[in-house]
Amino acid sequence: MHLDGDALDLFSWLSTDQPIQFWEELVHAFQRNFGPAEFQNLDEHLCSIRQTGTVQEYRQEFARRSSRASNWPDHCLLGVFLNGLKHELKADKDPKAANSECFRCGDKYGPGHRCKVGTFKLLETENEVEEPLEMEEEAPVNSQEGLTEISLNAILGKSHTTTMKVHGYYLTNFRVEANSRYYPFSIGGTDVVLGIQWLSSLNTIQANWNEMFLIFTIDGHKYKLQGVQSGPQKSAAFQHLALEPDQQLEILGELQPVIQEFHQVFQEPTALPPFRTQYHSIPLLPNSTPPNIRPYRYPHSQKAEIEKQVDLLLAAGFIQPNNSPFSSLVLLVKKKDSSWRMCIDYRALNKITIPDKYPIPTIDELLDELNGSTVFSKLDLRSGYYQIRVNELDIEKTAFRTHSGHYEFKVMPFGLTNAPSTFQAIMNDLFRPYLRKFILVFFDDILVYSSTMQQHINHLTTTLNLLHQNCFSAKLSKCCFGQSKVLFLGHIVSSEGVQVDQEKIAAIQSWPVPKNAREVHGFQGLTGYYRRFIRNYGIISRPLTILTKRDGFQWSEAAQEAFNILKKALMTAPILYLPDFSKTFTVECDASSDGVGAILTQDKHPIAYFSKGFSPSKRLKSAYDRELLVLVLAVQKWNHYLMGHHFVIKTDHYTFKFLLEQRVTTTEQQRLLLKLMPYDFSMIHKGVLRTRGQMLYPGGLKYGSICLDILQNQWSPIYDVVAILTSIQSLLCDPNPNSEAARLFSDNNREYNNKVREVVVQSWTAD
Repeated sequence: MHLDGDALDLFSWLSTDQPIQFWEELVHAFQRNFGPAEFQNLDEHLCSIRQTGTVQEYRQEFARRSSRASNWPDHCLLGVFLNGLKHELKADKDPKAANSECFRCGDKYGPGHRCKVGTFKLLETENEVEEPLEMEEEAPVNSQEGLTEISLNAILGKSHTTTMKVHGYYLTNFRVEANSRYYPFSIGGTDVVLGIQWLSSLNTIQANWNEMFLIFTIDGHKYKLQGVQSGPQKSAAFQHLALEPDQQLEILGELQPVIQEFHQVFQEPTALPPFRTQYHSIPLLPNSTPPNIRPYRYPHSQKAEIEKQVDLLLAAGFIQPNNSPFSSLVLLVKKKDSSWRMCIDYRALNKITIPDKYPIPTIDELLDELNGSTVFSKLDLRSGYYQIRVNELDIEKTAFRTHSGHYEFKVMPFGLTNAPSTFQAIMNDLFRPYLRKFILVFFDDILVYSSTMQQHINHLTTTLNLLHQNCFSAKLSKCCFGQSKVLFLGHIVSSEGVQVDQEKIAAIQSWPVPKNAREVHGFQGLTGYYRRFIRNYGIISRPLTILTKRDGFQWSEAAQEAFNILKKALMTAPILYLPDFSKTFTVECDASSDGVGAILTQDKHPIAYFSKGFSPSKRLKSAYDRELLVLVLAVQKWNHYLMGHHFVIKTDHYTFKFLLEQRVTTTEQQRLLLKLMPYDFSMIHKGVLRTRGQMLYPGGLKYGSICLDILQNQWSPIYDVVAILTSIQSLLCDPNPNSEAARLFSDNNREYNNKVREVVVQSWTAD
């Protein structure tokens, strides 16, 4: 053993008078001088143990402390263990309660029992004249009036097998009126005792004494009293589930029994989450130094709020005092309702944390799974991060410092770099058998979707049962059930498709004109979130994108026009069709000198839009190269839809119909064509002769072409083809919609529509 510095000086001083002969003496000497404060008096540290979490956690902490204290007999350790239990557990273990003995005198307790040691009470008059204390004598019971009894557990405010305790709160507009006879008496343990007289007025009652709850009906409305459960189970607060008629219609009635069956899921947790197979770990980079940030000087007005929130976390058991070398700072951020949110600044800790690579699903990927669904329910977990424990070896790394102390989290706090990955991984593992079948999970948002109501009842029951079995809690006020239209991840989802949330983009209508590049970034960030709903978004927003360059902000008429067009486009965004992978996709694309644009459709319904502006170098490319580029970009953009399926590409460039048969002339074209090889697609020229309105392009046919592709088994003599072309020319020259040529090529003439699919006239003008 090698000693140096203060340790060597202490050892030399201890060995001056009498050498240390035993190892235990040396260990205790070093613990007293260099160890933490809890080693200064191990016996006192053991006696001060108190249960704050579950019995399992209390037992582990007791074993740790008792192992350090020596020469304690077993009966003394048992007394310390029982003394540190929670009040309700201590009462269950009390032999007097088991033997129905009085807690005060020890005699047998029963109706009419009077302790040998009398009960004293103090009576104060209005003139505040002190009266001498008198021994209270019990009045004789008149058997003719009936005996009114109250149990000892009701007096003490304890839950028992024959007594149910609930936590209540004041309501201003409560709909229930209870008329009963009450006896005013100061019992201290509770506010009101509801006995058999009150229960008999409720008529039929559904009761479960094992889980401590009552369900009764008053005036056609169901109410539930949830009692505080004794023992190691989580104590539950009073839960009021008044089922109003409007709410029943909103939830479609059939789902009400499911919600009532799993009412525990919607109660606020009062204890730490259980130990699960997964927990949050904080792996650090090798040879990293624990971050210890210099504390802020908090404003005087915020100190009381910080102390209040710290006390709440301590009472819930989410945090505990800490003395580790790690330390992060606390910040208060104001919410929309003017209340404060306490945030921990973990930026220094995140810099030395090894990031987790667990995949986070994209919003568009989740929305694509909802095709064919008509009934939706959404669940929002209550403080989801606080329902995940931190690895015991990493608890000290979550330490934070306030003006009044140093604490650490036992549950996963907000702000850690790997916290989202941990939460998403736990949710995916919990619902893995049902993901993409009828459940979607994005962090603490859970969406249950079904095709019919009967399926939805089974799906919602399965979801709530999983949450209940794994002790996860949801916030009832943020949940919705059995809806035909639901708000999910900033989008409105229904059987018709997906559309933007009008409430989120309502601020765009009054969005002020940006005055600097930072404000332009903010506007583009909001509009870019919904860019898949806006046709040619990349081309329209290009003047605004130019303003975000360094020293490039100069508001112009083009920027103002783009600003107004984007605002209008978002306010009138269409409903996008949800993809059906059993049907054929169609890609329509076009290119101009400014950029490219494409649309993905199914059955002529838009699924998504794509657009991108051209750089100055790409603007110099030929029209053929630009059209080929937009085709490749669109296919790559929607690769997750098109790969493995046959799809159709519509283009206004006629030569692309023979794209795979053409001779490649440049290296750029060869590179782009190679990117299309893995796909199975067909090319269709958009110049199909269907109706007069579809055939006539803006500006006539001078810069366009019409395709001719007569069916192989319907070849006609050459003079028939000449007659067809002559009719086309007369149609183009005669604008009269009632002419013979117009009738000949109308949609109602099936003879020609079945015979002629495409008519091609190269380099034809209307002259």
